[in-house]
Amino acid sequence: MTDMLFNLDVFFLRKHDIGQNGMRNYRENSLLWPTCGIKRTLSMLVLAVCMVLGARLLVHAQEVQAQEPDTSPVLLAGLWAKSGRAAASMKTMIEGAECGVRFVNEHGGVRGRPLQLIVYDSESTSDGAADAALKAIEDNAAVLIGAGWSSFTLPAARIAQAHGVPFVTSMATSPDVTLVGDYIFRICFSDAQQGRVLAAFARSELGAKRAALLRDSESDYSRHLSRSFARTFEEMGGEVVLEETYRYSNSQYETLAEAAKKADPDILFVPGHDESAVILKSAEALGVDAVFLGGDGWDVPSFREKGGASISNGYYSTHWEPELDSPLHKTFLEYCGMAEVASALPFDAVLLAADAIERAGAVEHDAIRKALAATKGFRGVTGDMDMTPWGDAFKPVVLKRIVNGEQSFVRLYIP
Repeated sequence: MTDMLFNLDVFFLRKHDIGQNGMRNYRENSLLWPTCGIKRTLSMLVLAVCMVLGARLLVHAQEVQAQEPDTSPVLLAGLWAKSGRAAASMKTMIEGAECGVRFVNEHGGVRGRPLQLIVYDSESTSDGAADAALKAIEDNAAVLIGAGWSSFTLPAARIAQAHGVPFVTSMATSPDVTLVGDYIFRICFSDAQQGRVLAAFARSELGAKRAALLRDSESDYSRHLSRSFARTFEEMGGEVVLEETYRYSNSQYETLAEAAKKADPDILFVPGHDESAVILKSAEALGVDAVFLGGDGWDVPSFREKGGASISNGYYSTHWEPELDSPLHKTFLEYCGMAEVASALPFDAVLLAADAIERAGAVEHDAIRKALAATKGFRGVTGDMDMTPWGDAFKPVVLKRIVNGEQSFVRLYIP
């Protein structure tokens, strides 16, 4: 209609301009408007047809593209320290995760796609761990894994929860970690679990009545484990006769050993990391006559390298015993060539993440979260596990003994 009005204006304008030149000119000019209208209408029709065809071709191209399988790597982000004070103890964790990725990829990957592991350096600080988590999320990581110590894992977990990205911690045992939210999961036992086990073992099987506690004031792990142990030990009739704190960065541990000797305990409980070895050697040198006790923080190569392997009499809790007869143990030992729990747990964390992505049906954060929460009967190197409603793994605690440098398996405890 617009075309016709436009051409009618042309017609009347031309009629006015020619004045009285006669009917012939009138007819010639009057024929201009339908001719121009037809041409313009045809142009519009051609344009409309082209647009429809173009839209159909675009939809077809998108459908073809959607049918093509996505073979791009699925990013797993490892949040571990590659620099700073924790780097030595976390080197083995990184190697275990790398071996897990190789294992998954050699067995087909996840949903037809390979896994890719990128390690983001936490720099052995809480702020560094939070920054590492943010960088991984910006890179569109499907799952975060790490971050070693609880004091590093907590800030990283808060970042993951705030952005709705699943986080599987392989070794952070602080009870606070999984309380951060429903996107946070733990494949190891918690400090609350191992603290109860260690206290029950000390009272019931070692017959200890007096316990001295030496803990790292800067470590959430050390604080939670000592609290859980002390509460259970006292509930079972024991007495905590000494509780001293120290800082990891302090290399002068002789005063701690002197305080422990004066307290005359049956049990000297040191829930630290590799610095525990130095404290225990100082205690032995001063003649502290007590059974040494620790948590899974002792089960790292750097603890043994600092003298922990040669203590005369001690026990510690851990997550895995390589000598237990299991096909999965043998597979891990042969495939990865490692016999460290610090590598076995990250290996399991990678396998759990891959299993959840496979069950989720899509590489989508909320779907992966739901799959992780629904985990039942997962078979890992460090044992079979179910995921509890609050994101903790339900699995046994391993107790081991060190006598004059010789380590041996004691027993499995169900928390």
